[in-house]
Amino acid sequence: MTLSFRNSEESSLSLVILLSAVIIVGCVVYRLTQPKLDPAKGDAGRKLMTSQLYAAVQAAEQSVKHETKLVSSRLWDMPAEEVGPVAMAKVNDLALANHLKIDSFRPARIVDNNGLEQIPFQVTVDGVYPNVIAFTRALEHSPAHFAVNQVQMSAADGNTDNVASTIGIIAFRQMDTSSNGQS
Repeated sequence: MTLSFRNSEESSLSLVILLSAVIIVGCVVYRLTQPKLDPAKGDAGRKLMTSQLYAAVQAAEQSVKHETKLVSSRLWDMPAEEVGPVAMAKVNDLALANHLKIDSFRPARIVDNNGLEQIPFQVTVDGVYPNVIAFTRALEHSPAHFAVNQVQMSAADGNTDNVASTIGIIAFRQMDTSSNGQS
């Protein structure tokens, strides 16, 4: 039988035969290119794979311990009601060190995120642009453990080089397990 695509009856049958042949050839090539499994090496291969998986699990556990230690070092270790006043004092010290005037310091609603409390604050400062940038960097890198999540600036007055900046910061705190998730 020859393959013919001249009329519609012969072309559909020829197409099916051609596709079948391509599939068969593909399966044979696939089977020939796959590595052959040696039954004698089966246990050794499984042992090797098991030891590799065990090593990967140990590496993952070490990574989790390291990351947990890193996160724990950035948490506030005091009751939630004490974080606000202490945070305000630390922000005030950083603002004074950077020659800025604090216009406002506003706490926001505490957010529970799977046992981790996010205690947000909004700080509004006034001063020259380089000092505001230095203050923002100081907030991010200070041992006070703040995360800066928002910075907005605007010109304070057209006649001065001062800017007014609103900076959102977050203090993170592990929730008390004794309160069972209640604040």
